[in-house]
Amino acid sequence: MAPQVEAREKLEVGDDGPVGRGYDGWKRAKVERGLAQARDRSAMIPADEVLRGFRMIVKINVAIGQRYVVA
Repeated sequence: MAPQVEAREKLEVGDDGPVGRGYDGWKRAKVERGLAQARDRSAMIPADEVLRGFRMIVKINVAIGQRYVVA
């Protein structure tokens, strides 16, 4: 039988925690990259272009008979 581990221990971040070494640095770098990317609005894809792409995907899926659920 597997040993019982408390939920609090599973979420601990540190050298000896289950999440492992380096997670804090990775997470911080990821957030910082996202913030830097958000500041450069010229690199962002316009919303109408994104929606147009989604509509095309839905039309293709319907055309080939795939079912999908819209929430």
